[in-house]
Parts: sequence; C-alpha cells; structure tokens
Amino acid sequence: MKESSMRKKVYVRTFLTSLVLLGLIFSCENSNSEKVNSEAFALVQPPGPDLYPNRRGTGNNFVVNGNHDTSSIQPFIVRVIIAEHNSACTGTMIAEHWLLTAAHCVVGLSSSNVEVIYTAPGGSNVTVHDARGDFYIHPEFTRPPKKDLALIHLRGAIFSVPVFPRKAEFYTDPRVPWQDRSQSSIFFFGGYGLGSEAGSNIPCTPGTDGIKRIAQGSLIASTFKEGMIRGKGLEGAKACQGDSGMPFLFPRFINNIFVPLLFGVLTATVASDQSMQGNLLQKQELNWIFNTIRLNSPFHIDKVEWTNEWKRTSISETAYLFTEIKEGNGKCLDVDGARTEPGTPVQIYTCNGTVGQQWTISPSGGIYYRNNLCLDMGLGQTGVQFTVQICNSSNTQKFAIQKTGGITGPFDSFAQRCLSVRNGSSEDRSPVEFLPCFGGPFQTWSWGN
Repeated sequence: MKESSMRKKVYVRTFLTSLVLLGLIFSCENSNSEKVNSEAFALVQPPGPDLYPNRRGTGNNFVVNGNHDTSSIQPFIVRVIIAEHNSACTGTMIAEHWLLTAAHCVVGLSSSNVEVIYTAPGGSNVTVHDARGDFYIHPEFTRPPKKDLALIHLRGAIFSVPVFPRKAEFYTDPRVPWQDRSQSSIFFFGGYGLGSEAGSNIPCTPGTDGIKRIAQGSLIASTFKEGMIRGKGLEGAKACQGDSGMPFLFPRFINNIFVPLLFGVLTATVASDQSMQGNLLQKQELNWIFNTIRLNSPFHIDKVEWTNEWKRTSISETAYLFTEIKEGNGKCLDVDGARTEPGTPVQIYTCNGTVGQQWTISPSGGIYYRNNLCLDMGLGQTGVQFTVQICNSSNTQKFAIQKTGGITGPFDSFAQRCLSVRNGSSEDRSPVEFLPCFGGPFQTWSWGN
C-alpha cells in the first residue's frame, strides 16, 4: 500500500446543514473556526505522511497533548488500516481475533484486507495481522453518531508477538458518573499518528506519526442521552483524524492493580466545543457483540463476568480440545502410525478414535498433536506433505482457522493456500499438503467436541 496514495482530503458538503445543526464534526480541522463549523470530515484517516506537518488538517492522526504508551499499559488499543477504504481508524481488541471500532470506518464493506498495528512494551510498533477481515455493523446503524459500532473478525493468524493479544474488559458496573455523581468522571482515550507531547500545545510535529499517545478526559455527565455520552480532553488533549472507533476507558483499581475498562467508543467530535461524542456499551450493545462473535467465530466462545470490586465482562475464544479434524469426504486428519517422532508425515485415514487422530485447535493458530508436537507446514510450499514437528510457536505452525471449514496459511501469500488432500483423493494414507484455495470438499474441514 503506497502511503502517498492515502493523503486525500474529503469534504462532505452534502450533509452540511444537518451536521451543523447537530453540532457534529467528524475530525479536527485547522484553527479557522469559521471553516471548522462549515465543513464536516470523517475521523477516518488516510494513513500517510503529511506534507504540512505543522498544520492541523485531514491526513493527521493524533492525540494532541498525549503521553506515549511506552509501557504498553493499554496494548489492546490498536491501529486498523482498511485497504479497500484506503484509510485508518483506531480499534480495541476484545477477543483473540475480534476488534471493536466505529461502523463508519467499514460501512459499505463486508470484508477487506485488515492490517492491525499495536505498540509493544518499549514503544515499538508491530504489525500483528495483515490478512482478510470480515465486518459486522451494528444493525441499528444508519449514519453517525448513533449505534456507530462495528466488529472486525480477523481471519488471518495473529503474528508471533509476545503478550498479544491482550483484550479489553467491558465495564458493566452500575456505578457510572452520569447516574451517580459521587463517581469520578475521568476517562482515558488514545490514538496513533502525528501528534504533540503532553503540555506542548503543538497540534502536530514532523516525524512522530505512528506513535500511540494516551490522554485523559472528563465526561460531561449532563450530555448522557439515548446511549450517547460526551467527554472533553483535559489540558488541551483532543481526538482527531484516525481516532474513529477509539475506546473510552474508565481507570479502575482492582486488587490494587490498575485496570482500564471499556465503556464507550468514539464516533465524532462536537464542533461547538471540540468535545468527543461516543456510543456507550450497554446491555443491548454487549449482547450484540457477544452473539455476533459466538455465531461467527470458528472457536468456542466464553463470556466471563467478575463482580469483585468493579463489575466487568470479558469475551474469549477458546480451543477445541482432543478433537477429530475431518475433511469433506469424512476421513480424519491422521499422523502416520500415531507415531511421536518429529517429522512424521500427516495424511487422511478412516476415522478410528485413536490418539493419532486427536488434535487441539487453538485460537493462537496452532494445531497441536501430542508429546509437544504440532502440525507443521515446512516452508509453506504447495505440494509438499505436512508433518508434525516440535512445537515452536513459529509462523510455520500457525494456521488461520475459518468458520466455513477452510484451514489456510497465516497471512500474506500463505493465506491463499489451503490445507488439502493431495489430488482430492479420499483413499486412506493420502498425503495432506498446501494447495491454492478454491473450496472443494478436500479443502473443507470440520471439527468439534
């Protein structure tokens, strides 16, 4: 993706009158207040360098006056680049292959290539997914700001990155500041791109794009209405292009440990006072999130609720344990002779319930056999028989598990290669290998406990 092609300024004049009446503006624009109040821009950012880095405008993606998240205290906040929209937004990892963002970031698409970038401890940025993703838009969304929520299912395997993905937990405690004034109205927000450091009051500075910055804000409790909430950054902090979909997080201490809890998703800034507007994640939204993931994930889905100190909820994809993996003609994925030597070839064989046909399919992308052996693609070439090798968490042992039954390589060109039976055979001992995907029965697998 060439960055130079991503710097386009989109003036949305068609909805000018209605947006001004609503007081909504989907960006941060330059300091000319007349211009700010007469144009609306998407908070979606065309990711790329700005030729005028000291002027605030479209093409920027930053949190003004934010602090670097070098300790990765909020690693679940990620940058999301949508190839077919030629744009970038912010998202929150909420399950192993699922992130939450704003619907207007993906509206009009059912799938696209999705690049996900997160900031590892120390401040280094790492691409953790670069493959197709499926988009699920809240059914009540028509246009921003209401119900401006979308889920992205990451179809590719997550790259080998320690401690990722860490997932956000949802704040479900009834003690909220818009109902209980004794509760703190402070929240956190964060984003990537050209930005300024805390206290500098500089809109953006050259060479600082791609840095995740975290800032504090305060909720305006009186603005709670119909599932929406407003907040305003403290000490001049603001949200701008590229921050669509970023999380609103309550800072809470649980067992004396700081835990940021997700309660809302940014949809827009408000032109009149540059405050931020977001959709609250209440019972209805959480039910939609959970049910969408449950119906469309290839893994078991668990929902865990905690009640100690602060009520909160998390969602997890979990492994299928000791399961048969059957190809479309009913034969099982089989380790030759049920052996446990590294390099033993993998084939199909009549299902017989033996240990040579028992596999554990993990959301990490690994397909585990036994005795610390994993399904291994070798160099990933087509036409080469798979084997089992000592598990090492490398990308040669990561697979993208699809709800539709496909098992592909993890990402890039490997995502176009499917686990297949050689020559489409249904004969016992037929080798298993990579072939280009086309969806035949010998590339369609099923599993379950």
